[in-house]
This record gives sequence, C-alpha cells and structure tokens, in this order.
Amino acid sequence: MKLKIISSIGKAVVKENDGKATVKKKLNQTQEQIIALINKNAKITADDMAKAIGITKRNIEKNIKLLKDHGILIRVGGKKEGHWEIIK
Repeated sequence: MKLKIISSIGKAVVKENDGKATVKKKLNQTQEQIIALINKNAKITADDMAKAIGITKRNIEKNIKLLKDHGILIRVGGKKEGHWEIIK
C-alpha cells in the first residue's frame, strides 16, 4: 500500500501506512518554501525557485532530492515539459 502524507508543512512529516503512523524528519524552511512555490506553479524551475528564495540552485536541488526521498515530491514528465506534484 502506498504511504499517505497526513501532515508535513511546519511539522514532522507524518505518513500513514495501513493505519499506522510513521513520523519522519521535520521540513526545514527552504523545503517549506519550495513546497509553497510548487503549490503556486507546478512547472517552476530550480533556477526560478533559487531566485525566489534567494539561495543557490544547488541548494534547491539538494532540498528537492530530500523531499523526493521522503516521498513528498515527485517529478512527472521531463525537464522541459514536466511538472512537480506534491504527494498528499
């Protein structure tokens, strides 16, 4: 069964699997900002995120990887035609 995120922003990431809750690490401020930007524009690029937040593109990429590793974020499609999806 696929994990379902119950809550994540500003709190510990809590996932439910067959009625059992699992607590993951807390999201940092950058990760929260990335999620907010993706909520506004699912096709936003890492470059645009970096400019909006005021950090390097590499820092954005590291945080996106962590979000993907925690099952919070996925990329659908390719770099040019794809978009981000937040798993809820």
